[in-house]
Amino acid sequence: MEDQIMSGHKYSYDESRKEILRLQRDPYELYMRSHRVYAVLVDTNMDGVLFSVACIVDGTFSLYGENGCILGYADKFKELAMASRAFVYGAEQVIPASAETKNTDLPADGERIFYLMTDGVIYKAISRKGSMSKEPVEIQVINLIFDKVLGKYFEHAGDQ
Repeated sequence: MEDQIMSGHKYSYDESRKEILRLQRDPYELYMRSHRVYAVLVDTNMDGVLFSVACIVDGTFSLYGENGCILGYADKFKELAMASRAFVYGAEQVIPASAETKNTDLPADGERIFYLMTDGVIYKAISRKGSMSKEPVEIQVINLIFDKVLGKYFEHAGDQ
């Protein structure tokens, strides 16, 4: 995979994902209240094209492309930050339909994987194109909410 230089830093897709998966809860304690999930990494494989989105409880939204492109929108667009934060808060509802995991592999073609980060545990929920209507309601809902967050991103994509 190619690397791209942004803001003087060299990034790769794999390293960017690992950096998100290594996030700790402590810096986000102010935002947590009674919530368990502080970040969600969503990996998507659409017809062999991989991309990942990191949503963090502080409102950060970052899109990572397989080509190494990183687009971060921490506080640039308030609506996107609010949608990202609400998505992370709502992701806690998916824990019962998820499994604890240490395996954070990339999704197969047609899959979307939600990695829910809690204090010391990562939960994994998998959604598969073509069978979403048969998936647990919690996974259907997180897909719907995530699509709304992506919609907020696309509303502002030209405003960068």
